[in-house]
Amino acid sequence: MPDPVRKILSLLLLCVTLLGVITLGLIFYRVLMFSDNHVGWNVLFLLPIFGVIALLALIRRTQSIGSHGINHALIAFGILSAILVGVVYHFNILLPYEVWIKRGMPERPF
Repeated sequence: MPDPVRKILSLLLLCVTLLGVITLGLIFYRVLMFSDNHVGWNVLFLLPIFGVIALLALIRRTQSIGSHGINHALIAFGILSAILVGVVYHFNILLPYEVWIKRGMPERPF
């Protein structure tokens, strides 16, 4: 892989990872600071961010770009964050308002 493409891939991964970390922090903030479990947007729309992180880290891993430890950590971060978003949605911790209404306005489990 040419050197400029490697740099662009690494920079893109850095930007998407920063976006993912900020997004995950905002989810934690929202869950911990507010008692209601519904929002005006769908948390499942965040899944592509974490999928892209895992995919770009996997591409970097297969092309032997950067440290394998960092690539493995980013792959794990992307996959675990996507699972966390799914868990938050499935267990009624953070739902879109319309889904919250359709599910009978369930209380948050904690």
